[in-house]
Amino acid sequence: MSAVDPEERYKQLHPGSYLTWQEAAKYLPGGVSAYGQFRKPFPLYFKKAKGARLWDVDGNEYIDVHCGYGPILLGHGHPVIINAIEEAKERGLQYGAPSDVMVEWAKLILKHVPSIKKIRFVSTGSEAVTYAVRVCKGYTKRTKVCKPEGSYHGTSDWSLASTAEYGGPPEAPTPVPHSMGLDHAIDKFVIIPWNDPDNAVKIIKQNAKDLACVLMEPISGTGLGFVEPTKEYLKALREVTAENDIPLIFDEVMVGFRWGNMSCAQGYLGIKPDLTILGKVIAGGAPVGAYGGREDIMEVVSPLHGKTPQERVYQSGTFCGNPFTASVGLAVLKYLDAHENEVYSHVNSIAESIRNGVRDLVTDMKIQAQVVGKFSNFEVHFTEKPYQNLREFLKVNKDKLRKVDLELINRGIFKLPGHFAFTCLPHTKEDVAKILDAYQAALKIVG
Repeated sequence: MSAVDPEERYKQLHPGSYLTWQEAAKYLPGGVSAYGQFRKPFPLYFKKAKGARLWDVDGNEYIDVHCGYGPILLGHGHPVIINAIEEAKERGLQYGAPSDVMVEWAKLILKHVPSIKKIRFVSTGSEAVTYAVRVCKGYTKRTKVCKPEGSYHGTSDWSLASTAEYGGPPEAPTPVPHSMGLDHAIDKFVIIPWNDPDNAVKIIKQNAKDLACVLMEPISGTGLGFVEPTKEYLKALREVTAENDIPLIFDEVMVGFRWGNMSCAQGYLGIKPDLTILGKVIAGGAPVGAYGGREDIMEVVSPLHGKTPQERVYQSGTFCGNPFTASVGLAVLKYLDAHENEVYSHVNSIAESIRNGVRDLVTDMKIQAQVVGKFSNFEVHFTEKPYQNLREFLKVNKDKLRKVDLELINRGIFKLPGHFAFTCLPHTKEDVAKILDAYQAALKIVG
């Protein structure tokens, strides 16, 4: 193992970020506005982005494989996005009323995600999760939320159980809170095992009369390290939920319009959910969340449904479907609609080259690791054998991953430590070579 300490080198290379963090911490808890923005020893602070590049406050330049947690599919400052922002500036950023642009944006999403018949736009993915669950509760008149162990759904109260922790035996998991402040919700969770169709179906049937929905990521990178659901597992969940009139929700905020390209993960997996939650790519970097699906379920959120508030599901918000986000989102989806093969063949091949290159490196260096991901995602987890569920995934060596990711940053590759990576349209073959060179040096530290 190399004597180089990537954390010490990180500190030496980023004095400006350290000082900014010290100043920020006077005004912001932890110096950040979101838990995920903080990474030890301190977060980097950025001042500019262009194409596939980022620049921090110290002037360091990076190849960006974080891509803003995924939405930056076309790269930073793509001309269609800049033009959309210019047009939005002239049109007006906020009306507090619906815009014609929002309607066209919705049409394009429905074109490519046929399970969605009606859609609502909100401001974040977590907000969309909250409302999708509320809609299902209103529709079914039931109170409990079922989710697989390890499935991640942002910060909604109705998702923060058994995300990166577990309780009970593998065949009958019990909910474990992922945060303080969930006392009111934790007893309303029903947890099912991942990729165990028999026990998952058994638990759903036992609780069917209370279940408002089954909420799941069809592909989970955060909590399950990209372990795909088996065909048998998905088929079993789809059948048991349909038989018991339990809405099946696919949370595709993270993988939608990436994993499976424009048909999303549900198209790739060949399963039609009742509701879908989207975000990230559908607005190209502007703040967004969306949920939609079957018309009869979505009807309960219509202002025309019922005669009193108690007969409908309430969902509203100052910035829901705002013209700025809608303008950017429409421009991004129009571009993807017109250049689907060009964009996805490029970003997917770039990611495949990185996955293959890292796989060759760990093999040559005899490092026990699993290189995972498909389409435009990639990650390497340090463990001898492939994992199949959360309990196995939690055994991977996260310290090695953190050290590798810190060294990537030190060598000009911005990959958020501990988080899987993305590719974008401006990435080049030369970028791939630089990324693999950085990986080779970083892997020597943990090899």
